[in-house]
Amino acid sequence: MILDIHHHGSVSAEAITSISADEQMPDGEGYLSVGIHPWKHFNPAYFIKLAAMLCDPRVVALGEAGVDRLRGDDLDYQIKVFKVQMILSEQYRLPLVIHSVRSSDIIMGLRSKFKPTMPWIFHGFRGKPAAAEQLLKSGVCLSFGEKFNPSTVVSIPDDKLLVETDMSAKPIDDIISEIANLRNQEAESVKKTVVNNALMLFGK
Repeated sequence: MILDIHHHGSVSAEAITSISADEQMPDGEGYLSVGIHPWKHFNPAYFIKLAAMLCDPRVVALGEAGVDRLRGDDLDYQIKVFKVQMILSEQYRLPLVIHSVRSSDIIMGLRSKFKPTMPWIFHGFRGKPAAAEQLLKSGVCLSFGEKFNPSTVVSIPDDKLLVETDMSAKPIDDIISEIANLRNQEAESVKKTVVNNALMLFGK
């Protein structure tokens, strides 16, 4: 059962632990997402290592991958690395977990040209309802962490709602409770919703 779709910490049976291609694969039973983060100064050897990491049976997603206009390598370089990970997502039949900072126009432009068949998930989404609506219309999924736009969380359809802790020390249950209160729903109902959505996306 996956409840937390993106976190940085110990491997867990209820969360997807995000691992960078420059790190060692952790021990433990649970779920992993592996990728090349746009903040990383890229080394060509990462692609070779990433391909090997994707063969680990614990890996249920690729990422986080993406484009960040405020931090990281040269923008053109970030885009090239992201394009390769888009292709790997399709080759390995894995959902793509996306890091996007002021770059949704670039990412969605690539999506329009690439036409992926695997799910794309914008993690840690903090945008306004109008931005969320545009992304949802294109078929991507949105995940919310400790910081989010309250109006956006209220507007998201149940079948598009995902939650995460990312780097936060706040427990996932607390994040779910905050979201449930805003949506006028019971916390257990929201928890069931996000678990079902994760099952549809990751098969776990």
